[in-house]
Formats: sequence, structure tokens, C-alpha cells
Amino acid sequence: MSNKMQGLEKISWREKLAYGIGDPAQNIVFTMCSTLLVFFYTDVIGMNAAIIGTIMLISRLFDGVSDVCMGFVLDKTKSKHGKARAWILWMTIPYALASVALFCVPSGSEMMRTIYIFITYNLLNTIIYTALALSFSTLSSTITRDQEDRAHLTILRTVFSPISALVVSSFTLVFVDKMGGGQMAWIKTVSIYAAIAVVLLFICFKNTKERVHVETERSQSVSMGTKLKVLFTNKYWWIVALTYIVLAVFQTVVGTDLVYYSKYILGNATIVGYFNAAYNLPLFFVPLLAIPALKKTSKRNFALAGCIVALLGTAIIWLAPVSITVMTVGSFVRGVGNAMYLAVCWALLADTVEYGQWKSGIRLEGMIFCACTAALKLGGGLTNAVMGFAMNACGFDGTQAIQPDSAVAFIRNLFLYGPAVTWVIIAVLLLAFTLEKIYPRIMKELAEREAAQSN
Repeated sequence: MSNKMQGLEKISWREKLAYGIGDPAQNIVFTMCSTLLVFFYTDVIGMNAAIIGTIMLISRLFDGVSDVCMGFVLDKTKSKHGKARAWILWMTIPYALASVALFCVPSGSEMMRTIYIFITYNLLNTIIYTALALSFSTLSSTITRDQEDRAHLTILRTVFSPISALVVSSFTLVFVDKMGGGQMAWIKTVSIYAAIAVVLLFICFKNTKERVHVETERSQSVSMGTKLKVLFTNKYWWIVALTYIVLAVFQTVVGTDLVYYSKYILGNATIVGYFNAAYNLPLFFVPLLAIPALKKTSKRNFALAGCIVALLGTAIIWLAPVSITVMTVGSFVRGVGNAMYLAVCWALLADTVEYGQWKSGIRLEGMIFCACTAALKLGGGLTNAVMGFAMNACGFDGTQAIQPDSAVAFIRNLFLYGPAVTWVIIAVLLLAFTLEKIYPRIMKELAEREAAQSN
């Protein structure tokens, strides 16, 4: 394959690192929303769990539409800052302000607070976070087309990702308690997170460069309908998207339910920090092991191995689900499996861009990443909504210190058995991902087409 093909030049480790630190910045909101936001709404400001579930369910309908629209906008964006980088710059400050607003729920009637939560939740998640997160994910496919460098970008974002995930999920309740507890303590904590995120996002923007600017003949003036058709006929995109949905279900079940499990089963909500720290710790080093491992195995097989390890961690927790030691060990092992999957999942998605271009003649970086991130948020949002409805149906009331047996049983069973189901489904889906076997041929043919088009 000719090295003159656009986007195949090697990129520096400085740029890879700059891209990687963008992940913890934009991941703060996702972690808050998938782990502690429901708890804040129900147990801190006393909102009804069913109302919160309804808000999140309705919001996901808007979110799905906004993701697809953002993908269309992203593919059309042309600016001096590039395609994806431009949106990272434009959304950084709004992202910080909206993150804080999410927790500034005013006192007043339940209806007024419900309206406020609906507006701020959608402003942040449906509009601002959508534009920021999707642009960040798409950036990896516009920085380079080299498979090894793409894998490195994914690995580094996975290594840096737990910085925010660990701090938010493990230490937020501790920070809040140190600041006096209550809503104002939550606002102060999130404000600190937001300020740090702004700095990291500006570093990411300043030190990355878009090199892939491929305009195929068929990509010019393509309608939204045609783009959706091309997207939905990309079988490998479907496989990755479905794994993202199921992964989001797992993350939301564990992230949200673990707080309730710690509080109502183990008797101490703040102990959740031990389990989250053990679970997120592998993200600091396991993805780095993927660099040498991927020289001997495929990304798909590495992710499959991660599924097996995650299931092993879940089985360990079953041995003694009320033992803090066993729970911590099981969380760590499950975290190793999760880290193995996350180390390569975005690289798998980036490869589907080339497959789609090869098959249809239309290149859809923005649409592919945006639609897949929509799937990720859809899985998390629907899970939060269903959990809210189910907990309400079981008689859960966050304002009460003691919950009914039905609510406690639901919290326990969901935490123990839900994760096993999700990892089995992800493993089955990954078995159908065979793109890497034909990827070299795809790149060879694309190089020939692009060379012919430029002549």
C-alpha cells in the first residue's frame, strides 16, 4: 500500500497523549450521570424516582435525534480548526457551565423542580455533551488512518479515562461530606470538576491535528436519508453499536445500583469508593498491556478475552456478596476485563469508517461515531429510566432510611446478576466481528480508488 495515502503518516506520542487527556475531561458528565446523578436527585433533593426515570426516558428520545443530527452537522463542518476539533473548542465553556447548572436545582414545588431538571439535563446531555463527546470520538478517525496509531489513541484515552471515573465515582461522596454535605456541597464539587475539564479540553484542542480530509465523489452533497441508509447497512457498525448499548447497560447498572447496594445492603453508602477504586484501577495499566498484546492478537480477540475476565470477576462477587474484601477483589477483576474491552472498542469503531467507505463510496466519520455514541447514551438512559420505574414499583423511597424488602431484593439481585448477562451478550456480539481479517484488502483498494480520484 502506498504511504502517500492520506492520513497514514505516523503521529507523535505528544499528540497521542494530548488526545488521551481529552477523555477524562469529557467523561466527567457521563460518569456523574451514569453513577451518582439519580442518587443526587432521589436522596439529596428528595425527587421521586419514577419522575426521574420518566425525565431520562423522554430525554433519550431527544438525545437519539440530536446525536444523528450532530453526526450530519459534523460531516458538513469545515473550519480553520478542522471538523471535530472545532466543536471541541466551541463546546468547552458551555459544557462547564451546564455541568454546574445540572446540580443547581432550586427549591420550590415538585413541578417547578421537575421542569428545571428536564431543561438542564437536556441542555447538557442532549445538546452540549452530544456535540463535545461525539466530536472528541470522531477526532481519532480524522487524526490518522493508521491502525496502530488509532489503537494507540484509543488505548491512551482509555488509560486517562479512569482519572475522572475514579475521582467522580470513588471520591465525590467523600468530597461532598467534607464540604458539609447537602446540595451546595455537590455544587462546589462539580464546579471544581468543571474547571479542571476546561483546562484539559483546551490542551487536547491545542495539541492535536486533523490530517484525514477525504472527500469521495459520492460523499459530496449526500442527503441525510442516504447517509442513514449507508450507516444502517454497515454490518460491522451494527455489531459495535450493539456492544456499546449493552456496555452502557452494564455501566449504568453497576454505577447506579452500587451506591444503593452499598447503602441499603452493606449499610454504608460511602464505602462505594472502595469498590469503584478497585474497579477503575485496572484502567490505569491494563490498556497499556494492549500495545504489546495487539502485536500478537487482534483487537476483537483482546476484547473477547476481556469479556471472560469480567465474567470471572462477577463470579467472585457471588462467592460472598456482603464481604467487603471479596467485593473489592471481584470489582478489581471485573475492572480488568472492562479495561481490556475499553482499550480497543473505539479503535474497532474507527475501522468501520473505512469499511463503510469501501462498501458504499461514502465516508461518514461523524455519522458513524455520533450514531454509536447515541447507542451508548440510549443504553444508559433507558437503563436509568427502567431502574427508576422498577425501584418505584418496588416501593423505594429515597427520603426514608429503611426501604421495604421488595426494594432491597431488587437492588441486590440487579447488582449481582445483571452484569453477568451483559458481558455474555457482548461476547456473543464480538464473535461476529470479523472485519480485521479483510481490513488490509480494504485499505489497499481504498488507496487505489483515492489515487485514481486525485489523478
